[in-house]
Amino acid sequence: MLSFLQPRIANTRVGLEFRQDGFALALYRSARYSSLKNIESYWFSCPPAKRLPLLSQVVEQLGLRNCRCDVAIALGDYRRFEIERPNVPESELRDAAHWASRKVIDDNIDELQIEYFDYPESALRGRQARLNIRAAKQAMLQSFRQTVRSANLDLVSIQPVDLSFKNLAALIHPSDQIHLFLKLEDNSALLFISKGVELFFTREFNFNASRLNEGDTSLQELAIEVQRSVDFFEAQTGIITPKKIHLLSLMTDSEQERLASLLGYSKLNLPLQGKLKGLEAMAEASTVGHLKAQGAVAALCQAYTGELAS
Repeated sequence: MLSFLQPRIANTRVGLEFRQDGFALALYRSARYSSLKNIESYWFSCPPAKRLPLLSQVVEQLGLRNCRCDVAIALGDYRRFEIERPNVPESELRDAAHWASRKVIDDNIDELQIEYFDYPESALRGRQARLNIRAAKQAMLQSFRQTVRSANLDLVSIQPVDLSFKNLAALIHPSDQIHLFLKLEDNSALLFISKGVELFFTREFNFNASRLNEGDTSLQELAIEVQRSVDFFEAQTGIITPKKIHLLSLMTDSEQERLASLLGYSKLNLPLQGKLKGLEAMAEASTVGHLKAQGAVAALCQAYTGELAS
């Protein structure tokens, strides 16, 4: 019997995103990752103190013990910014980036883990080379590691969720074209511009999605924020974005069409991935919960872009 279970475990991978109000979990059980449709996902509401017992219960019920796991750090749980790339040898770059980040971060930088990646050269427009920085509290990252391992999962990577969504976008649109994505959820919006696995621009701004039913004003405000972001990006980089927006949201068809009309764009929807089966008594089955689970779906995509970051 064990010989039948081992291949299934070996081919199963789990994605997680921890938040203050719960956690998202996604998984696939296929040896060959051929489609996002293979991914199952769900959202579990719970306070942080009950996170580990609930996650452990889910792992046991789904037979996920010892499966590889990728974690996405939620928006608001890390800092992101750019700095000029220090003019030092590659072997000294990490220390130099850490030191340069002191000028930007108010927190005690010794309590943070600093990671970096090069800003795309094609978007520099004559400017000095730059680094994208992501900074998260070491204590929080250690808590994530302990939770994942205590739940009997094999931690592979931890990555900020904006990079995870960039990887998801790269799987949906693997071409060398620039793409504009907008994710709307609760009181926040995440807009990012990417090309393949390259992330050019990320911006998070406040937006109350519940106001969409109040009429055209909220859609106009949203369109203004999107256009402001695009104008800034194009002015900085000299790169013209296609008049097309990819939406991950719970907006109605009419709301989506109206937003696209206000922007003068065409729109494409990013599909919400399917829910887990057999966990209805434990997990939230609402469409809001389903949308929240997409961070864990994005976390899984790290395994297929060549950018695993332990």
